[in-house]
Amino acid sequence: MRIAHICQSYPPMVSGAALAAERLASSMVDRGHDVLVVAASERRRAYVDRNNGVSLVRVRSLRNPVRSGQCFSLLPLREVSAALRSFAPDLVHLHDPLCLGLCGLRAARVHHLPLVFTAHSLPQIVSRSLPDLPVLRQTVERMLWSYARWFAGQCDVVITPSQTAARALRARIGGDPLVIGNVVNRERFPASVRLCVRNTDSIPHCPLSSTLGASMSRNGSIWSFRQRPGPCILSRHSCSSSGMENGCPRSCGSVRIWR
Repeated sequence: MRIAHICQSYPPMVSGAALAAERLASSMVDRGHDVLVVAASERRRAYVDRNNGVSLVRVRSLRNPVRSGQCFSLLPLREVSAALRSFAPDLVHLHDPLCLGLCGLRAARVHHLPLVFTAHSLPQIVSRSLPDLPVLRQTVERMLWSYARWFAGQCDVVITPSQTAARALRARIGGDPLVIGNVVNRERFPASVRLCVRNTDSIPHCPLSSTLGASMSRNGSIWSFRQRPGPCILSRHSCSSSGMENGCPRSCGSVRIWR
């Protein structure tokens, strides 16, 4: 099968969606599929590449002023359409519901291609990153849910990485999302593992995600899991962006998670 993934960020840019898309693309190549990834360029200029069997089309982009190390593309419809037309995929998988995602949706519909969308995040995650003004947050979240309802309705299949996200989507936009977990190393973290958290600093009251990566808390700190020999480490960092590969040197607290 020929599969095209369309995502705003992709390594070397770092985000949960970027890493999930990269691992999925690589896994599909290992299974004998032909894979194309269309993503924003981390160099700002457009270029093509090939990495570990994955064909890459990086479209022109702008620096993201609010996320360190990230770039974004506005509406590169022509470039996305040309990439899909040249690759001739059997399936288009969207990892972004906004700029690049809209271009992918439009191009897939023009070429009559099946469309899959993975909802890597929910509207409340975006609204909580805004200034602490209840009316502003509620208005933005309500608009985002309305948009999410329309966008998901354009896709043939909607995927979420967790049951919690699936329940939220069912309650707010309807449908029956398919739950497919990602990112977690299940050999290192089997379901039978008991986690005992030893607190060495105050932890904000926020849900712990089963995704290993970075999570932004309400006060702007970052909580990140690192896989190391022995106990796993959950560290809090005082930086303002989750765009990091090896953590932030300004760690201000950690939690040891034992088997």
